[in-house]
Amino acid sequence: MIAGVGLGLRPQHYGEVLSTLPAVPFFEVISENYMGLREGGGGRPLEILERVRAHYPILLHGVSMNLGSADPIDRDYLRRLGALADRVQPLWMSDHLCWTGVAAENLHDLLPLPFTSESLRHLASRIAQVQDALGRPLLVENVSSYLTYAHSTMREWEFLAELVRRTGCGLLLDVNNVYVSAVNQGFDPAEFLRGLPRKAVQQIHLAGYSTHGPVLIDTHDHPVSAPVLQLYAEAVRRFGAVPTMIEWDEQIPPFAELLHEARVAADVQRSALQRTPSFQAQPRRATAAIEVGGPPLARLQRWMRWMLTDPRGVRGALDNGSGPRRAQEPKPRLFGRVVGGEDRLGIYANAYFLRIRDSLASDFRAVRRAVGEHAFHRLVAEYLVEQSSHEPTLAALGEQLPGFLSRHGLSRMLPFLPELAQLEWSALQALLGPPRETAGIGATGEWADARADLDSSVALLRTRWPVDRLWADRDLPERRGSRVLRARRRSFLIVRRAPEGVRVDRLPPAAFATLSALRDGVTLGEACERIRYPARVSAWFAQWVRDGVIQKIRFTGVTPRWSKTTQEKRPAFSGHGRSR
Repeated sequence: MIAGVGLGLRPQHYGEVLSTLPAVPFFEVISENYMGLREGGGGRPLEILERVRAHYPILLHGVSMNLGSADPIDRDYLRRLGALADRVQPLWMSDHLCWTGVAAENLHDLLPLPFTSESLRHLASRIAQVQDALGRPLLVENVSSYLTYAHSTMREWEFLAELVRRTGCGLLLDVNNVYVSAVNQGFDPAEFLRGLPRKAVQQIHLAGYSTHGPVLIDTHDHPVSAPVLQLYAEAVRRFGAVPTMIEWDEQIPPFAELLHEARVAADVQRSALQRTPSFQAQPRRATAAIEVGGPPLARLQRWMRWMLTDPRGVRGALDNGSGPRRAQEPKPRLFGRVVGGEDRLGIYANAYFLRIRDSLASDFRAVRRAVGEHAFHRLVAEYLVEQSSHEPTLAALGEQLPGFLSRHGLSRMLPFLPELAQLEWSALQALLGPPRETAGIGATGEWADARADLDSSVALLRTRWPVDRLWADRDLPERRGSRVLRARRRSFLIVRRAPEGVRVDRLPPAAFATLSALRDGVTLGEACERIRYPARVSAWFAQWVRDGVIQKIRFTGVTPRWSKTTQEKRPAFSGHGRSR
């Protein structure tokens, strides 16, 4: 088992963690970040995680299990999660007591449930199904909330205690979420802790929050606050020195600051074990609630989905008319009314849009730089009228952006945008695609009969604009590098995953044609027949093998006739490398 205060492993710190191997008892990772865009994916993040796993215990923490949703359990998601767990062998796995989407749409937020007997039965059944499917125990985490449901019949801690009794699952106690919800809803956080079974809490989370008027928001972008550390001390005295993790997911600081946060929490833990309980919280009272006459979960969740995703905002969604999105979809009815909760619903609605905008802005940085922040904000809003997320990872939402841009008015002013977006999407696919296989050569034979299997990360792009220039400059300050293109120039690009990240290289037209032919299954001999100087193919072929572009070489039993025998000196591989 593990003890002490661990940290979340984030991409910004991969290099430092692997090079310095800091004294951290364990790392927790967001499961979905290592599952890739599709089944069998994971890409470079998974390769990094396996290297970290060689030195540290790993915990898997999910955000898309959707335990509380009225939708059927996503079996495809569980298969992918189970495959990740089999590969990483975490000490345990966890997810949240919430719903994250409904009607096959992922809202990518941790949305609260009403604490009713219906919710309790629903969750107990689904937790049992998940644990059976994964073959592993599951810890469930309390979420922060900014509103309550007037038809709830239990307090949250009573609900959690009964869920533990029925399912035998463990609890991941998020102390920051307890404090945030206590302030927003007006209950005593110490009473929350006292209401939980002592032996059920197997892990603790700590994080920072932000303020939004009278409401606290669980943003994970600040140091752990003094009130939360006080409440943590109370939790340690009740539940013991259970493993604790510092969460910091936005505005991520240098790794040294996270180590400092862990030391502070460890000091609080040691001190708390030597003192008697003393926490006296006086949270502000809050009255915002959705007052409803006990609608079934499915109806309640479909109604909230409508509220949060309507492009006119919550106020517009509350009106009778249908919005521009889902114009043919009937607006779901909810028995009851919103009482003082419009602003609180607005918090979730704003978070839905901003989370998607920020994800797309990160994945399509060159597009954002070319159009500017304001235009990119509008672009995302218009894109979401047509597109919604159906995958556990937000990264998959960008797949249709190149096609959307080809129809968008911005492309009349900046005609290179669709190709630039396609390059960025290809780079993301290369980064998150299936892990690289071990290179190898099959049974030997005539090289003219050889066929090549390209690495799964490789994409070949023929563009009318030199968009690789914009991709290379995407992280430069605004006044440096290229933001737009003025002149067309046909380019032949190879996108691939390399040890240092994603590379984009230019290829000579003949090399591009040859590699395209090899990708399509022609033999090396046939590829030589297709170009004017076949001796170049052997040089390119050797370079592609060295670079990992070609992962496997297979031989067939048929030798084609060679129509050209010209021999040339083997040239160096042509191209200028650029890394993601």
